[in-house]
Formats: sequence, C-alpha cells, structure tokens
Amino acid sequence: MIRGAADKLTEKAIQNAKPGPKARKLFDGHGLFLYVPPKGAKSWRYAFRHHGKPQTLTIGTWPETSLAEARAAHAEARGMLSRGVSPAIAKREAKLAGSAAGAVTFGELAEDYLARIAVDHAPGTVKAVGATLSNHVLEALGRRPADGIRPRDVVAALVHLEAEGKFREWKRAAGIIGRTFRYAIAAGRELMDPTVGLRGAVASPKAVPRAAVTDPEGAGKLMLAMDGLKDGPVKEALRMLAYVFTRPGELCNAEWAEIDLERRIWTIPAGRMKSGKEHLVPLSDQVLAILKDRRARFGDGRFVFPSPRVPGRPVSRASLLMALRSLGYAESAMSLHGFRSTASTLLNEMGFSPDWIERQLAHEDGRRIRAIYNRADYMEDRKRMMQTWADRLDGLREEARAGAER
Repeated sequence: MIRGAADKLTEKAIQNAKPGPKARKLFDGHGLFLYVPPKGAKSWRYAFRHHGKPQTLTIGTWPETSLAEARAAHAEARGMLSRGVSPAIAKREAKLAGSAAGAVTFGELAEDYLARIAVDHAPGTVKAVGATLSNHVLEALGRRPADGIRPRDVVAALVHLEAEGKFREWKRAAGIIGRTFRYAIAAGRELMDPTVGLRGAVASPKAVPRAAVTDPEGAGKLMLAMDGLKDGPVKEALRMLAYVFTRPGELCNAEWAEIDLERRIWTIPAGRMKSGKEHLVPLSDQVLAILKDRRARFGDGRFVFPSPRVPGRPVSRASLLMALRSLGYAESAMSLHGFRSTASTLLNEMGFSPDWIERQLAHEDGRRIRAIYNRADYMEDRKRMMQTWADRLDGLREEARAGAER
C-alpha cells in the first residue's frame, strides 16, 4: 500500500492502532511504516531495495521514537540510499565498529550476520538460516553477552536436538553459530568462536542420499509414466525438470523474462541460485518445444509455470511432488531433487566430461584463485551435452514404451 501526502499517518491513528491476531503495517509513505505486532512494542521501520534486494531498517520503537523523529530518520536513510549506501547495513556495521563501547548480545550478532548474508545469498538460504536461529538458538543464547558464550553454552543450547536424535540439525545450528561469531570477528569485534573444538561433540548421522532413479531402464520408465499425467503446468514443469535437472525451486519459479527463446538460453538470476551466482541453462529442442507451446497457448504472463490454484503464484514444488507420487514413485524411490542425480549418473556413464556436468549442475568448482567467475563455463560443450541428454531420455522412453507393449 502506497500512501499519498494526504494519507500520511497521524499521532491519533498511531495511538488507535491496536494489536490484532496478525502483525500489521501502517504506511506513512516512501517505505516508512509503523509495525504493529500481535504482542510487544510498535516499531518504526523503513522497507527499501538495495542492489535489487529487499531490506528493512528498524528506526526505533514507538512512543520512544515519535512520528516526527521517525520521519527525520527516514529522510536521512533515504539520503544514504540515494548515495548507494544501504542504511540497514551501515547501521549494523557502525554498531559492530563500536564494539569497545559495550557488550553486545549474540542476538544482535545474529541480526548483523543475517543482514550481511542477505546481500549475496539466495533469499531461501537467508530464510533457512534465520529459521534455524529462531527455532533452535536464540531462545537460549539470544540475550546473552556474546563475549561470555563458551563451548559448553553452545552444547547446552542445542542439547534438545541431540536428545531428539536430530544430529543434522545440531550440526547445522552449531555451524551457523560459528559463522556468526567469525563474521563478527572479521568485522572487528574482539571475540572467540565458541564452536571451535566442538567437532565430534555429537554423533555423525549416516548420510542418506536423496532418492533417485539412476539406471537407464528406470529413467525410461519414469519418462513414460510422466506421459500419463494430466496436461497442464505440473506435467510440463516435471518434464522440463527431467531435461534441465535444475533444483526444483529454480524451475518452479522460472519467469518468462529469464527465457531467451531465440538464443535458447534460460538465465536463472543470482537471487534464486543456491550459490548466489547467475546460472545459464542451454535449452534443448525438447525444452524449447515445451516453452513455445506454453507461450502459444497461455501467453506470456510472469511465470512460465503458473499455479493452477493460486492466481499470481508459480506452480509449487509440492504439486510436482504429488504428481510424482501419483505415478507410483514412493519417497524411497524418487524425489524431485533426484532428477539431478539421474542426470549426473547417466551423463557420466555416457562419457561426458565431469567438468561440464558439474558446471551444468551449478556446483561450485572450488577454484577460488580465479578472480572472475565465468558464468558461461563450457557453454558450447554444455549445449551439445544438454541436447544429447534430452535425446537420450526420449530414446529411453520409447524403449520403455516398446517393452510395455510386448
């Protein structure tokens, strides 16, 4: 909601804003709003975009910070943004730089760390890190002075996860705690990382790979089974996933603005990639046919595969997974992520370069010494590989069809 000059907030409206069952935002214009949570204090916040990424600056609580003071701080923040500086990051970095002025809590460190990774990590990654902190860490450590947290405190904070046998979650949470401390140390705080030396403090779970069909006959039967799905965005998205083997979320959220049908390239923006780097996907004849058919029949709205149930939203991973399960593939037999394993296994068996395959999977290659990341690594080779892969899948499907008709 954007307010005009006549719609700006008044002191009376602020006073009358009562908490409800859900949080509310009362906008004052140009991104400034009063956040009214179901419980707790109202606060002034400024929502803006920096380098295309959404960020929020917390200005202060009401009534400690008046409407006039909030507007003045908002004007100053907008001035910083006009100069290319994120006011939210500047505020946090200033707080870190003043570490000698007093103790800081782990919760404040965590807030700073989340703001920093939001600059160059995918939103899903930032959301997952924030959820781990909220669900497993901040209740025990959030209000504690960071310089007083010791290894035993980390172990005690996560003991509930160990007791429930959630060893992966334990290691993930401990890793985030460690990275939070190391970021603060790099930013100038005189702290020690309390997670150093905790390796082996909890049992390592047995690795359980995502279920996948990894033999040619099974891949052919899977492709044939997908032909039996009802026509629509779910079926077509699932078929395209088999051909391009991106991560499921990357495909479900594909937008027409990312697709270049003439150049036969799909450019996945950095914000949707796990690596935080833009990724190019060559389009085979088969994928091109799917896309051209969709555009001819349904036009060119925002999403390539719009949700059949929720207007304005893309098809969900859950819908694709339900379709896969409807074909008789149980959780232990095939997963959406398993299409990546299928392609990786069979392409390696077909003799393609592991470097081409890893680049197509958007896996980091570990060559950190390279100053510039070449987003088009092996592009011509990958174009040929992706067309061969699509042809191979089609051939395996026809072999499965012939076998079923015998």
